Amino acid sequence: MLEEAGRLASTNDPEMGNMDTSAKAAALRRLRKFSKGHVKSLFATRKLAYSTSLLIVIWVLTGVFLFASTTSRTSNALLAWNCGYTFTSNVMYGVLYAVSPELFPTKDRGTGNAIVATANRIFGIMVGLQPFSYMKMN
Repeated sequence: MLEEAGRLASTNDPEMGNMDTSAKAAALRRLRKFSKGHVKSLFATRKLAYSTSLLIVIWVLTGVFLFASTTSRTSNALLAWNCGYTFTSNVMYGVLYAVSPELFPTKDRGTGNAIVATANRIFGIMVGLQPFSYMKMN
């Protein structure tokens, strides 16, 4: 029954034919649907480009404070870096829920939020790769 359904689908849609079902082919099909239009529109005007860049920096700052905490040699230094991280993190969540819905165009809101959150995640991954120096403190 499945083979018959496959034959019917290939006759109705000649492009479908014998579809490669490997993971690589599936990923390539998904990437073909990706449009850079949403990203370009976040930088369409000077003001929007500045705002988007500023949001990315505020997220990179959150990650920078988290990354910098791995350089702490004393518990006071760790406390200071974590205070910076917590402050920028709270600012960013306020911005994420209050400002970005008004800042980004509606059709590009998800893309904008994803880009600025990715900046934070990259530093989070970098932190995970660093040995935590506060564990070596006396």
